Amino acid sequence: MFGTNVTEPGQLLVRLPALFLTGMAFILLRLIYGRRFGH
Repeated sequence: MFGTNVTEPGQLLVRLPALFLTGMAFILLRLIYGRRFGH
């Protein structure tokens, strides 16, 4: 409604938490499988 200038920060606010959560999930899975297989 405010134009294209508001959509870009909105996408950043949506993407940053998503990237953070995926990164944390990847690290947790890596630690868990690393402990199981002993690498």
